[in-house]
Amino acid sequence: MHARMPVLVAVLAAALGLAVAFMFTGLGAEAPGSAPAAGALDAAKACTVSPGTTVRVSVPVAGQPARSALVHVPKGRRGRVPLVVALHGSHRNGAFMERYSGLSRLADRERFGVVYPDAAGPRWRISAGEDGADVQFLDVLLDHVLAGGCFDDRRVAAVGVSNGAGMAARFACAGDDRLAGLVAVAGDYAHLPACRARRPLSVLEIHGTADAVVPYGGTSQNPRGEVLTWLSAWAGRDACRGVPRLVRQSARVVRLDWTECRDGTSVAHLRLVGGAHAWPGADPPDPGPQLGVSATDEAWSFLRDRQRSP
Repeated sequence: MHARMPVLVAVLAAALGLAVAFMFTGLGAEAPGSAPAAGALDAAKACTVSPGTTVRVSVPVAGQPARSALVHVPKGRRGRVPLVVALHGSHRNGAFMERYSGLSRLADRERFGVVYPDAAGPRWRISAGEDGADVQFLDVLLDHVLAGGCFDDRRVAAVGVSNGAGMAARFACAGDDRLAGLVAVAGDYAHLPACRARRPLSVLEIHGTADAVVPYGGTSQNPRGEVLTWLSAWAGRDACRGVPRLVRQSARVVRLDWTECRDGTSVAHLRLVGGAHAWPGADPPDPGPQLGVSATDEAWSFLRDRQRSP
């Protein structure tokens, strides 16, 4: 019995590690982002691939190892099309986000591009106490991808889930103001740096009230994570007038809209009553109640006609 104990301990430790990763992210299991594969295309050449293709690209980032992403060029592309930056959650990568969200399938129907960046490690560095290396990466990645000429730099938006939603929010606030819209799903906003955005920005946030990983109401230790507090701050930056309009779309889906905002922007929220930590409508579905909401469809519906504020 004693001879078997080291083996048993090792097995239990491995199982515990997987369980902790699952609990932390709440979105299944996937390997972290890795170094660019040999032969990855220069990101500036992504537009040269056949429409309907997803290609792995790499970019050189000063002071960092080469970083990687997937770029999907949609079927039927004519001229410059909108571009969505889709950011995965912790312990994921761009390939997972493409499968999980189904954004590339929708992109082929609606004719927009998608770039799926890979984090350098198990998660994006979103906290105020962490450096801006991932913001720098996203900036350089967009510079290269947009240089290819097939995407419209006035219609670049960011979407993200969980830790990726926090990264999308940090990027939107970094001060470069290159986004036309932001969609954050089940995001962690409690530890973000102060927002330095100089332009109004349209924002949609989707969050379940039963999210056990990123609580809807924040925590007693850090109430800044409360979803409505974060949204109200954006409504203030966008100079939205009055209180949000509330519409109950179904028994468990409530929509809030802040309208009459500066430069035609808007702020919106889907409150999923009893919803868990998930990308609603994911493929395959996340555990928890299925509330008839597709984050992918909601994101594109919100972003479709957005252009960067002047």
